[in-house]
Amino acid sequence: MEMPLGQIGDLVSFFTSIADFVVRQRQDEGEPQPQMSSGHWAPIPVVGVGLGTGRSPEEAILLVRLAGFELAFALDGSKVAALGDDFSRTARTLSSGSGKPQ
Repeated sequence: MEMPLGQIGDLVSFFTSIADFVVRQRQDEGEPQPQMSSGHWAPIPVVGVGLGTGRSPEEAILLVRLAGFELAFALDGSKVAALGDDFSRTARTLSSGSGKPQ
């Protein structure tokens, strides 16, 4: 796929809105939610990650820096501390070697 680098965020947002629509449709129809295993992930190398203030007091922004551009994700501001705790706990587990693939 070829596109200008500046449009990657728009493409990610578009795919996210499609996924959100599908999930909501399945919920409305009472169908089980699709399960995703890590075997289907296509990891993208990350250069850096940061947090910032959002567009309102209730929102925070998770900024992910990739090679040459950033993607910004909106977070519920009240859940940022719990996210940080989860991230820290998982990082400690992975760095100890117990969470690494064999």
